Amino acid sequence: MEIDLDETSARSTEYMNIPVAIDQKMDIYVNNIFYTTLYLTPNQVEEAVIGLLYTDKLVKNLNDIKSIKYGEDKLYVDAEVARKVRRVVYDECVSIRDVEDRVEDNGYRLSWKNIVDIFRDFNKSTMSIRRGLAIHTTALYIHSGEKLFTNDVSRHVAILKILGMALKKGVDTSRSVLITSGRVSSDMIYRAAILRIPIVISLHGPLSSGLSAALLSGITFIANLKRVPEKGLRVLTNEFRILDIPNKEV
Repeated sequence: MEIDLDETSARSTEYMNIPVAIDQKMDIYVNNIFYTTLYLTPNQVEEAVIGLLYTDKLVKNLNDIKSIKYGEDKLYVDAEVARKVRRVVYDECVSIRDVEDRVEDNGYRLSWKNIVDIFRDFNKSTMSIRRGLAIHTTALYIHSGEKLFTNDVSRHVAILKILGMALKKGVDTSRSVLITSGRVSSDMIYRAAILRIPIVISLHGPLSSGLSAALLSGITFIANLKRVPEKGLRVLTNEFRILDIPNKEV
């Protein structure tokens, strides 16, 4: 069975007129070697795999990926790899990873109003709010004005998808804002840093691993510390990128 990456119905089904998010196990094979298992929403799978292999530094660019073939619960990638393929296990609850890349200051700045506007726009677009689905939304707001959105039952895979989308489109991620409805752990910061994304926003409070990774990577990390939307936004790390920050959370 081939997966239709553009099929909206792949995200959810219904039970007793209640929207139910679909989660699926997907085993990833690289050059016929088992690499890892992802638990995901079965849409934009190709983007998730591209984000995974690139930020795991298994491939150096998209041209290294020769083909991606789908099965019901397996995915086979033929690629020119930069290192030996070894099995990797990812924890869906909290994934901790050492930071290897640093996002240097390239002069990119946003006003606090810009941040609040992004937060409001994103909040209106999250699948969990609009349809009541048990699903995470992640978006990339690019300096050019372009916006990329994706959804997944896994906050980790949602990050992979949005990074894969950005890589396929060739957008300038060094002048962008990544925002997610999920908690941010160190693996998510790690992957954002590889694409030189300078600002990351979470709709939730911080995890210690994500906070530490943001400090080490040079990423500006903004978290929401209150249940009331917009009222708890706080810049926690590298606040120099945000102009006109109010004296207290707004």
